[in-house]
Amino acid sequence: NLEIDNNSIEGCVCEREVPVSGAIDEHESKITGTIGLGSAAVVVDGKLGCKTKFYNGYTIKTDTVLDISGDVEINGYLYCYGELHVSGNMKTSSGITYNNGGKIKVDGDMTVACTAYGSTATITMSTTEDLLLVRGSLSMGFNKRTNIDKGKVSVEGNVNLTNVSFNESSELLLNGAGKQSLKATSTQIDGLTIDNNSNEGVCIESPLVVSKWNIGKSNVYYMGKKLALGWVLDTDETIDGDLDLMGGTMNLNGHKLTVKGNLNHSGGTLDCEGGHRSEE
Repeated sequence: NLEIDNNSIEGCVCEREVPVSGAIDEHESKITGTIGLGSAAVVVDGKLGCKTKFYNGYTIKTDTVLDISGDVEINGYLYCYGELHVSGNMKTSSGITYNNGGKIKVDGDMTVACTAYGSTATITMSTTEDLLLVRGSLSMGFNKRTNIDKGKVSVEGNVNLTNVSFNESSELLLNGAGKQSLKATSTQIDGLTIDNNSNEGVCIESPLVVSKWNIGKSNVYYMGKKLALGWVLDTDETIDGDLDLMGGTMNLNGHKLTVKGNLNHSGGTLDCEGGHRSEE
């Protein structure tokens, strides 16, 4: 067991990583350094205010909240049935996160990278209730195809994906407040939802296979071109550049659509009844 009760400004400095296999109670003390949590570790009051490493088989139980005020690194197995809140960044370079009916919320960036031969960095999502919320940027890269089978992955920053498949019961949601970019290599997304109300919107910077799009009125640019899917005009609209209509129905609804570039109609329906389309 480890108990830290130090109310000084300097707090407790861990000069080396400190592994814990029993109870840890920090009494809200300032801790500098890294605490390692093994499978039998118990965080008293569910709060830990320092960089944290998870080792083999640490479990966040159902109806339990673990709040980490610092960065997190996965080096082994983490089972999340409850809720994990990370105020810093979260990184997995050698380990597996099992999200099974749980919620993982990361205020910073999240990286799950499996690049070295034989390494096993990955994340699994097992139920439709699973949630991975990243308020920073998300980077997921694997040396073989990895499936996100169920649940929702919500990202407010940029997204970089390699060898990832979001399957039928899963959803990728981009809902940042400012400009977001999406880069994907050897990746397939069954359901992509974009809810970004900024003027810059979301820029998809590489070819992407998506089965179901849901972009609403968000500004989405696909490899430099404005993307349109299922759009009903409620006022005259001018597009400064090219416009790609790739699916759904664009209904001019009696208004004027002006495209100051090329209009590429590769899918869906353009309903001009009562409206006017102009290309410049």
